[in-house]
Amino acid sequence: MVKYKSIKLSEYFEIRKEEYITYQLIPTKSNKNNGTDNIASLINKMFIKADSLVKKEDKKLVIHTYLKASYYIHITKEEVQFFFIY
Repeated sequence: MVKYKSIKLSEYFEIRKEEYITYQLIPTKSNKNNGTDNIASLINKMFIKADSLVKKEDKKLVIHTYLKASYYIHITKEEVQFFFIY
């Protein structure tokens, strides 16, 4: 008779969620948009290849989640604030 042994799934798999950071964007007083390419390059650096999301560490399969970018605009009577969530 074969005796089966139960194993926890967490011993073989781990899902790591990325932490988000909030940046406040403070615009300058000029009308030129010289810094918008910096924001676009920051968003572009977030996206990584799918094969680098899965790694093997200490006989465990570690899966990283994708990061997402979004923005938030807070408008009041006195001011307008821009936030970038990364």
